[in-house]
Amino acid sequence: MMVVLDADSGQVVATAPIGERVDAAAFDLGSKRVFMSNGGGTISVYHEDSKEKYALTETITTSSGSKTMGLDTKTHSLFVPANLEGQFTVLVFGQ
Repeated sequence: MMVVLDADSGQVVATAPIGERVDAAAFDLGSKRVFMSNGGGTISVYHEDSKEKYALTETITTSSGSKTMGLDTKTHSLFVPANLEGQFTVLVFGQ
C-alpha cells in the first residue's frame, strides 16, 4: 500500500494499492509521478493529480525480483536491474 503523508502535520492524505515486496520508491517532481518498484516484477506508476489525489497511470512489467530502482530526474528515466536468462541487465524506462 502506498501511503502519502502531509509533511507538516504527519496526517495521511492518500493511500493506494501497489505491488508486493516494494524495495524502492521515487517521486519525479517535474512530471508529478510516483514510482514503486515491486519484487513481483512490476513498477506501479501514479500521477499526483492534487495533494490528496493520486491516479494509477500504468503498471510497467519488469522481471521477477527486479525491485531496486533509480530515477534520473533530468531525463525522467527509470533504471531497474534485472536477471534475464542468467545475464545481469539494466532495464531503462523513459517517457
